[in-house]
This record gives sequence, structure tokens and C-alpha cells, in this order.
Amino acid sequence: MLVFNLKREGYDTLVAYDGIEGLRLALSGQADLILLDVMLPGMD
Repeated sequence: MLVFNLKREGYDTLVAYDGIEGLRLALSGQADLILLDVMLPGMD
């Protein structure tokens, strides 16, 4: 739901489905803002 609303407002979004992918995306330098669930699968 959050991604839907952000896209509707014109923002680009990246979604990670586990901690490893989230870390990779965070380190890629593409994000200006990171919203996360601290209990992502694969990494706490």
C-alpha cells in the first residue's frame, strides 16, 4: 500500500523482499530515503 501511494504521488520506488537485497539496494546509492522493516527475512 505504501509503494502504491508513493508511486501515485510521482515518486520512484525500489522494493527489497529480504535483508540481503535491502542492504544491496541501500549501498547502491540510489535512495534518498529508506523505509524499512527491521525484521526483514535473512537479516535482523
